[in-house]
Amino acid sequence: MKKHLKFVLISLLTLNSFAQISFEKAYYIDNTGNKIECLIKNKDWRNNPTEFEYKLTEQSEEKEITIASVQEFGINNNLKYIRQQVEMDRSSDEVKHLDTRRTPLYKVEKVFLKVLVEGSASLYKYTDGNLIQFFYANINSEIKPLVYKKFKTTSGYIGENTQYREQLANTLICDGYKQNKIKKLKYTSSDLIAVFTEYNNCKNGGIKNTEVNKSKQKKDVFNLTLRPRINNQSFKIRNLNYITDREANLGSKTTFGFGIETEYILPFNNNKWSVIFEPTYQYFNSENTFNSNDPNREKTVINVDYTSIELPLGLRYYIFLKDNSKFFLNACFLNDINFNSLIKFSEVDGTQVGYNEPLENNLNYVFGAGYKFLNKFSVELRYQTGRHIVYTTSSSYKTAAVIFGYTLF
Repeated sequence: MKKHLKFVLISLLTLNSFAQISFEKAYYIDNTGNKIECLIKNKDWRNNPTEFEYKLTEQSEEKEITIASVQEFGINNNLKYIRQQVEMDRSSDEVKHLDTRRTPLYKVEKVFLKVLVEGSASLYKYTDGNLIQFFYANINSEIKPLVYKKFKTTSGYIGENTQYREQLANTLICDGYKQNKIKKLKYTSSDLIAVFTEYNNCKNGGIKNTEVNKSKQKKDVFNLTLRPRINNQSFKIRNLNYITDREANLGSKTTFGFGIETEYILPFNNNKWSVIFEPTYQYFNSENTFNSNDPNREKTVINVDYTSIELPLGLRYYIFLKDNSKFFLNACFLNDINFNSLIKFSEVDGTQVGYNEPLENNLNYVFGAGYKFLNKFSVELRYQTGRHIVYTTSSSYKTAAVIFGYTLF
């Protein structure tokens, strides 16, 4: 399974290298305090960046600028990073690598912090791989880490330092603001954003920048799509003892199939990546006559009756053209469940030759490219690599398809 997932990831990353991430209206503030209006390549970074690419105008040259030269930058009023020197604890959060220290081991680092909430009390986030840390500040106060750390106790259990709850209880004080929820507050973006937003509303300080606004733009995180298709299928069996040339080409057929696709939009890189899973009904029925390898029999008839539910699982990458229009690329690995499917060998008069061969399940790969418009309708061209489905000998079952889609939600 890991091998197949790795293949899918490599395939889509290769395709991604040819795809363009758009430049969007933005700004940055340099070390002298000058605010430069520009266009920044919006990668919707999962890890906090240390540099970014920008252009002063659509026609101007693309340039790269690093954290050393930028105090702050923002994109489209919903994504903002500020440069800060903060105390950073890089202790591992993985169980097998936990240390026995309860207190964080801080070192000062210069980083870009992502602004989640900005107001009377502000919330910031830093992500680097599995490392996730949050920071906070009041108006005119310095930015401090919200303390949370897992550690291994002397008895071998896993303990948690949840000092961040005490920090917030001492900081988020406002008449009418209920602090009971802080006692069970989780160290997650959604929980922290909620309490900071509520506190800022209580203080009437307003919220200048919040991840909540951005999340509203990403409400369509789950899609369900009906996907009828026209298939062109071909099937070859090799190394057969029943025929003279030892290869049986059962030809190609045009059939119809139907799938129901579930799609989960991944929460980074501007909704460009998603995980897709699409159970699909397909069938293939073909019969052909071949010269026999048996001197007592002139011809051998081979009949294939193959019906299955295909189960492709993989990744999709979107290339946005405008709000309601986008191209997409898919890469999946596919397994299937067949329904008592058989290959039958017989003489021309119907007399059975040898044994009927049951078809087996096996994996193959799927690649597709398509276009979606109005966020409802789509069309995709899809190709499946050869799938080996005959247990006793070599075979190749291939499919190319035109798939139509209608997204229900």
